[in-house]
Amino acid sequence: PGPLLDHADWEPATLHPWPEHAPDPIDCSALSWSRETTGGEASLEVNTDDCNYLELQQPTIAEARIGDELQFRLWHFDLVQFDPATAHAALQIDGLTVFDVEVAIPGDAEMILAEHTLQQDLPEGSIALFHLHNHGANTWNLVEVSVNPPE
Repeated sequence: PGPLLDHADWEPATLHPWPEHAPDPIDCSALSWSRETTGGEASLEVNTDDCNYLELQQPTIAEARIGDELQFRLWHFDLVQFDPATAHAALQIDGLTVFDVEVAIPGDAEMILAEHTLQQDLPEGSIALFHLHNHGANTWNLVEVSVNPPE
């Protein structure tokens, strides 16, 4: 058991599996996302005031096998926007969507917890792709993507 990703390794994606979600124009400063540490725990922080659409990638740092459980924690502060909208966050690994959530805006701050049981092996070095689009000036933190083998 342990982390599947290292938040220091994120880089702009070369693949774009959700092109229908892309706004026109895409406006995302390289300064809008970074590795942050809060309470001793690292996360990927995204400030959507400076980024209306984000796709980042990195190779996985561990393998995951059929039957393993992937665990996710995604935090967002209060989601503020005058007009109702929907935010979307997702994670694919080697083209397999393992985390996918839509969140209504406006909305209260929350920690989104999710799990996914793998139906295929994912070798170390598989390409993980994180996607986030949001309307309004909000802050998101991808806190955890970990693998937990069955007991």
